[in-house]
Amino acid sequence: MIYFLLLLLLAGCAVSSSPNATTITSPTKVVLTTSDGKTIAGSYYSGISRTGGIIFLHMLNKDRHTYDSLARKLNKAGLSVIAIDLRGHGESSGIWREFTDIDFVRMILDVKAAKQYLLQQKVDANNIGIVGASIGANLALRLGVEDASIKYIVLLSPGLDYRGVKTDDVIHQYMGGLLLVASKEDTYSSSTVQKLYDASVSKDKEIKLYDKLGHGTDIFIANPDTEQFVVNWVLTRKKII
Repeated sequence: MIYFLLLLLLAGCAVSSSPNATTITSPTKVVLTTSDGKTIAGSYYSGISRTGGIIFLHMLNKDRHTYDSLARKLNKAGLSVIAIDLRGHGESSGIWREFTDIDFVRMILDVKAAKQYLLQQKVDANNIGIVGASIGANLALRLGVEDASIKYIVLLSPGLDYRGVKTDDVIHQYMGGLLLVASKEDTYSSSTVQKLYDASVSKDKEIKLYDKLGHGTDIFIANPDTEQFVVNWVLTRKKII
């Protein structure tokens, strides 16, 4: 009997150590420094070795914790995840209410620092995506255009111009996977996603319009099924090694 129980225990250990095991890691708080000297706080969830990574960018006057639930779900699937507080928000340096448009444009340096951190963790450089909400969505698109290694982006309630961070001037340059999401009563964002979709030259693009769910990550709160939709969309574009 003791021998039989020992065999079961060993078998259980073998399963848990499999490279395909899906477990959620506890996030590690990280502090990044941008190329212009700003301090950026983040939460990092380590994924399966050599699997892709994902960066989360919040909307104005929010912080990285708006993505806690989504981060756990994608980390459980094996992805390495980093959610950051953009400069002027949360535990990062600065006060966003005092920013000029130039300060908001420089937030792209925060995103670059997050990507660099993923690379330092040995995440596949060609298997990284970004999910952004509102101004975070605009930043996601602009980095996707600037950095061709970004595999896909998810834009939640983007705008044509948020605080000087524009999208309509670069959308035609982005070639990766593209998911555009908005709620119809959020008229500025819903009209924006349609314009961006129409202007996009990506061969992998999708638009999703909801009813009465609000703006940015508030959509997840209003209807949790929308979060699972994003998870499923992301995972179809991820190669788990």
